[in-house]
Amino acid sequence: MSLIKSKYNLIFAGFFISIIIILCTARYLDSPWHRFIAGDGIGYYAYLPAKFIHHDNELNFKWFNDVYNKHYVAGTFENPEDNFMVDYHGKRIDKYYQGLSFIWIPFFVLGHLSAKLSTYPADGFSLPYQLCMGLACLFYLFTGLIYLRKLLRNIYRNEAIATWVPILIFYGTYLFNYTINYNTLSHVYSFSFLILFTYYAYNFFNDDSQKLKYALLCFLFFVITICIRPLNGLCILIIPAFMPKDFFKQKLNFGKWNLMHVSIILLAIVAVCYQLSLMHTQTSSFFSYTYSDEKFYFARSKFIEAFFSYNIGLFVYAPIMLLAFLGSFFIPGKRKYLLMILFLLLNFIYSSWWYWPIIKRALIDYYFIPALFIGALLNKFSLKRRTLVVFPLLLLCTIYYQFKEMQIRRGILSEYITYKEVFWRNFFRTRKAAIFWAPPSSVIQKQNYSEGFENSLLFINATNTNKWTGKSSLEIGPQNTVVKIGSFAYPKIYNTKARKKIRLSFWLMAEEGMGQVQIFIQFYDKAHKLVQEEPFYLGAEDILANKWDYLEYGTEIGNEALLNPSNVANIEFTIWNTEGKRKLWLDEAKFELMVCDESFETSK
Repeated sequence: MSLIKSKYNLIFAGFFISIIIILCTARYLDSPWHRFIAGDGIGYYAYLPAKFIHHDNELNFKWFNDVYNKHYVAGTFENPEDNFMVDYHGKRIDKYYQGLSFIWIPFFVLGHLSAKLSTYPADGFSLPYQLCMGLACLFYLFTGLIYLRKLLRNIYRNEAIATWVPILIFYGTYLFNYTINYNTLSHVYSFSFLILFTYYAYNFFNDDSQKLKYALLCFLFFVITICIRPLNGLCILIIPAFMPKDFFKQKLNFGKWNLMHVSIILLAIVAVCYQLSLMHTQTSSFFSYTYSDEKFYFARSKFIEAFFSYNIGLFVYAPIMLLAFLGSFFIPGKRKYLLMILFLLLNFIYSSWWYWPIIKRALIDYYFIPALFIGALLNKFSLKRRTLVVFPLLLLCTIYYQFKEMQIRRGILSEYITYKEVFWRNFFRTRKAAIFWAPPSSVIQKQNYSEGFENSLLFINATNTNKWTGKSSLEIGPQNTVVKIGSFAYPKIYNTKARKKIRLSFWLMAEEGMGQVQIFIQFYDKAHKLVQEEPFYLGAEDILANKWDYLEYGTEIGNEALLNPSNVANIEFTIWNTEGKRKLWLDEAKFELMVCDESFETSK
């Protein structure tokens, strides 16, 4: 037994080392484009430099823009403080809750001391602070994974299950992406503290030796997790899942208090006071809803889409979760129903948020539930069946998730607006794809035109040397470097205030060594005078040599004062082989003039 445990300890240690290696190699640690403190994390973190470096006791954050501009070269907002500040009853406040900044204090202090002892500015956002926040992410992640392993071991009494399930959950779900790329968002931390809460809740009901310690630690981690995100308070619904039937008939013996018990209570009190103090400083209230006009819309919940949609569906991108749901049926008694109901309830709530794609990351907080389900699935089968059937299937799901994650990173798929046609067309693609996003469900009206370049009278450089389909394709080479491939009257359907889009798609192949190719969507008036053109550039890295590739390019008509039926008579499409030294071939061109609604937009 000792040898078995040692073997799995080595596997788990190797797992942690693999995470560190991936984090250090997958991103530049000092990239001004991809900081550790970024996105929502800026708002969670800003309280620390405000209070302890810039002496901003009123939390006005007047110092923030200058400091931000020193360390970041790109941002979502023109005004950097808009990353996290909103209007609240006539005052600008940080809308994000304060719990993360509390658990970051030791790492913030380490970063500050490192900056003081080096040449980096001690302003809260220089490299030492960034690296220490990355270290904080790893520390709390590892803590959560260790306690997830402990929880699984306690429940299933199986070292293999306890070791492999956390590994599968990490590499087979969005926990991987949010550890590597989004280190200061709340979800990895909520994941860990909810596991700590659940672990000590389970021990409280199943271990009589240290009832008081388990109860107090359970309370402490409950406090911290709701300070991180108040909606995490739903974790209280986990307790009945682990409560024995005769619990209320038992006589509880909590034993004597000691210094450790008092310390736990004091730490919980400090966490609450820290949170309430910062909240009151900003809002003059201890309990305020600071997310301004951001709301839940339960009547238009994206509950089904959250599981099955092509852009963010949990089962579509992380099918290990589907196996987890199957495993839930092997959990005995009421625990099965309570955990399932809680997970589905969370899905419904977060899929009702105005920015419903948050569900992809919000459910990370509660990933210990599918971990328990996977544990039940593995525990159901004999060692032989686990080895030959279930584990390989789980491993395949993990590899699949990593492949889809790679496709999203490379722009082959989009986590926001991928639709059926794009998903299946690019199912196995590894190279970056040229896609102009226009989900079919958003198209109100459309005029389609297609050209297979079969008519040599219209296209003198039509050739049957290479073709995708049909008898011929369009050859663009040294003899004809610029070719107009389509011309259409400005459509009457564009006489509307709705979104107007134009998409050109085609199959392309080129000779080895092809340089740049340019594509133009051009707008001409009645006198054939150019009104406006939209250029698109294909570099050598965008063009496959001696292989056909499907490409899409398009534009949305935004300047309606210029591009309207009074000024535009024709829309034309032109291809330019700019160097003209190599040949390229075009086939099956499609021209789509579309009017779209905003159903694919995420709005408040």
